[in-house]
Amino acid sequence: MIYANLLYFITAIFLFSAAPPAESATFSTSVDLMALFLLQWGFWYFNKYQFSGIREKFDKNEITLEQAKRHYAYRVKIHSVMALALFAVELFFLDLKVFLTGNPLMSSSDTLTNTVGLAFFIFQLSIIWYWAFRAVGDILEIGKSANNYIIANIKFNISIILPWFLFSLVFDVVSFIDSPWLNVLFNTGVIPVLILIFFLVILIPSLIPFFWDCKPLPEGELNDEINIFCKTRGVKFRKVMSWEAMNSTLITAAVVGLIARFRYLLITPQLLNLLNKDEILAVVSHETGHVKKRHMVFYLFFFLGFLVISSIILYRFRLFLLTTDFGLSAVINAEANDLSIIDYFTAALWFVMLIVYFRFVFGFFMRNFERQADAYCFSVGIDPGYMISSFMKLSTAVGDDGKKSNWHHFNIPQRIDFLRKCVADPGLIKQHDKKMKRLLQVFFSALLFSIYVMVSFGGGLKGLDQKDYLRYMEKVIEKRLILSPDDPELHSALGQVYYEQEKWPQAKKALKHSLDLKYRQPEVLNNLAWLLVTCPEKEILDPAEALKLAREAVKLREAPHIYDTLAEALQANEMYEEGVAAAEKAVELAKENRRFYKDQLEKKKERLRQSKTIKI
Repeated sequence: MIYANLLYFITAIFLFSAAPPAESATFSTSVDLMALFLLQWGFWYFNKYQFSGIREKFDKNEITLEQAKRHYAYRVKIHSVMALALFAVELFFLDLKVFLTGNPLMSSSDTLTNTVGLAFFIFQLSIIWYWAFRAVGDILEIGKSANNYIIANIKFNISIILPWFLFSLVFDVVSFIDSPWLNVLFNTGVIPVLILIFFLVILIPSLIPFFWDCKPLPEGELNDEINIFCKTRGVKFRKVMSWEAMNSTLITAAVVGLIARFRYLLITPQLLNLLNKDEILAVVSHETGHVKKRHMVFYLFFFLGFLVISSIILYRFRLFLLTTDFGLSAVINAEANDLSIIDYFTAALWFVMLIVYFRFVFGFFMRNFERQADAYCFSVGIDPGYMISSFMKLSTAVGDDGKKSNWHHFNIPQRIDFLRKCVADPGLIKQHDKKMKRLLQVFFSALLFSIYVMVSFGGGLKGLDQKDYLRYMEKVIEKRLILSPDDPELHSALGQVYYEQEKWPQAKKALKHSLDLKYRQPEVLNNLAWLLVTCPEKEILDPAEALKLAREAVKLREAPHIYDTLAEALQANEMYEEGVAAAEKAVELAKENRRFYKDQLEKKKERLRQSKTIKI
């Protein structure tokens, strides 16, 4: 359950990050809002119909209680995937992100915006949880009320999104602090990595027992034997906990944490009630096997591996779209005037990679790590018969005799069969360990090679080359101008692209043409004025015209960057004191980047002093 939810939330976070910004709205606000409402309304009644159908079949004795459990679990899984698909539609086609980023309060904080966006996804999951409980909550005994069940699910999943939330919050705080040295430390990547390690290794394991409703296992013989067993095998836990998440409905055990001081052994009450003491110790040997085999450490590296490999592939993919004639043709023909279409392609590719990697790579290692942990009982003197009997009891409890497989565990009959084969031939355990060692060496060799490629050739660490992006934008805008030759905004955008590429004559021509089509554009007036007063090519310079344009821009809009341009134009026309006054106005208006405007003011003052010295 937790692994599937992890993928859901990772995907939701990525989708929200990749969704196009506010300026690329697809439909009108009223149409978007109506469509968003209708989707929620439809999803509400779809869940009501599907889950009520399970209850109706049960009440008519058409399905047994065990079948109702399986139908319930299947529907929750399928509907969660549907909620994720709806979330993607709402982001990429109904401008959900537009409504959030368009709000001044939201736009001031990426963490707040992303959290509210993710809350919308959780709201859709809550619809599933609500109707799941309303339909079968009483017969499955999954909570006291619908609200209680929803809260239990939210608390269970908070631990998944908490690292992302805290990490995002740290970056938000750093962005608010105007500290050059702090920005340098974060841009090097070392500090963010250390913070992430702190979150994953120390902070999150310490918080999970709270969010998962864990309580110390009651003092007594069982607690003592578990602690003695772990201690004699060289495995330390801070505490052995009764894991009462999801209203104590889970039947499982788990290890949380990498460091002994922050490591917990969790066992659910359902499992404690199901198994006898010897079988529980067999389960504990399984969990200690995970620790001794360092599986938790490997899991971190597998997540790192996905980040590294996916960043390389996505970087190359975006580069292909931006630099090859075929890629540019595909993007431009999609009628995109920004990078949104590339975001769509990239998001689709990322989702495919996520499924393939976790299903076939990570899933393969997880299944075989579980097999290693199962066989660890042979190494610590636990009778494998107790492990087998615990599996047999578990298969009865989960229904379907445990035959249902998933991507991260072999099914129960397969696990029992492996243990029985190991009883007959203990050499199979060493063979399996050697196989896993070789495969891990292959994986880490591939990971290190990928990191080498990324560092050596800029595959993701440096981001997309600015020249490639500008080339793409130039081609897209030129295509648009064929369809709309009299659009002043397109000519202005093309002028800016030319400017960034240092194509000064073309930039001047495009910006002037935009003003010819529509003169009262403060940003275009400002940009052309800046070009005419700062261009490195002397034949482009025209201080008098720049001053005229800058004054017109200030009349239309008072903004710090426009006053900064006016100050530059004034001093270029030897009006030094007026230039200082304009620079002071820029500082006064500036709410962001105040350090930049203060530096500009000092430069203007220095020019004023130099002008007085020359006159004397």
